[in-house]
Amino acid sequence: MLPKSRDHFGRSRTTPRSVRRPPAAADLRVSRFAAAREVALRFVAGRWPELAGVEPVVTARRPQAPSAELLARLNLGGDEVVLQADNGIEYSFTFARDGRPAADAPLVAVVTVDEHRRIVKTSESKS
Repeated sequence: MLPKSRDHFGRSRTTPRSVRRPPAAADLRVSRFAAAREVALRFVAGRWPELAGVEPVVTARRPQAPSAELLARLNLGGDEVVLQADNGIEYSFTFARDGRPAADAPLVAVVTVDEHRRIVKTSESKS
């Protein structure tokens, strides 16, 4: 059997345990949020250039199934409602601009992006 090769500090060349472990769940959430933020920033910069420099306000939410009371008021059964549960968390980025808007410029734009970097919904308001 061959001895382990060691570096000049006397350690073997094995990969440290911290490098071999998968990233923590918190790190994945941060990276998914950062990716969703980049998607929203690129979309707003392409669609509304005057909002490109605005820092968005972020709201995160997880889609929920409607309550039994609401389904009863709408005369719907639980099997008639489709919930996109695989989307996970959705991030809403609200871009608001002060001042008088130009002819086609929105005063507020909201872009909702899911964890898979897909734009789910957009809305804008003009004054």
